[in-house]
Amino acid sequence: EGQLEARLDIGGTLGTPRIEGQANGKALRLEIPELGTRLRDGRFTANFTNDTIDVRDVYVRDNKKGTLEGGGGFKLGEYAIPLGRLDIKAKNFIALDRKDYEGTVSGTLFFESEKEAATLGGDVTVKQAEVKQFVAGRTAVIEIEVEEINGSMGEIAVKEKVEAAPIKLDLRVRAPRNIFVRTRGLDVELELDVKIKGTVSEPQLF
Repeated sequence: EGQLEARLDIGGTLGTPRIEGQANGKALRLEIPELGTRLRDGRFTANFTNDTIDVRDVYVRDNKKGTLEGGGGFKLGEYAIPLGRLDIKAKNFIALDRKDYEGTVSGTLFFESEKEAATLGGDVTVKQAEVKQFVAGRTAVIEIEVEEINGSMGEIAVKEKVEAAPIKLDLRVRAPRNIFVRTRGLDVELELDVKIKGTVSEPQLF
């Protein structure tokens, strides 16, 4: 939720649009239940000039004192798809906040959008993390018996969903200790140095 104010003059064609104006967001709030992430007091300013978008004053905090700040620039590609890069600096930001685990990070992140794919990367340090209990893997799919009354499910045409452009990963995550695992008889402190490659849907750890 939040507030968005925009003044845009749009011309040109769909393939080569011309946009001028400004958009401002303020009092933005976002929650990601899967991660427990809470974003508060978000704001940004975006200036549009022809096919260029200049994004400034990007700011958001967590539910305590951690912050994300940054900015970037984009150019509108075919069908007005923004191509460019957004750089973000994290400072004691609570990225994970669930009953089973929590984690606070600092460092630099970037999101780069290209024609064929996008990349999420950066170099972050885990200031402190805690695993409180292990979570089971993916829940198995439950088979449900179905009695077809009016026709067959096989007669229903299903369109194949077009896959979105992949989001590649290029992250380095380090933790000079301060990762605590306290669960099922374990009470240990760990350190971490991991490179995360692959994609968001299929990450690869090194």
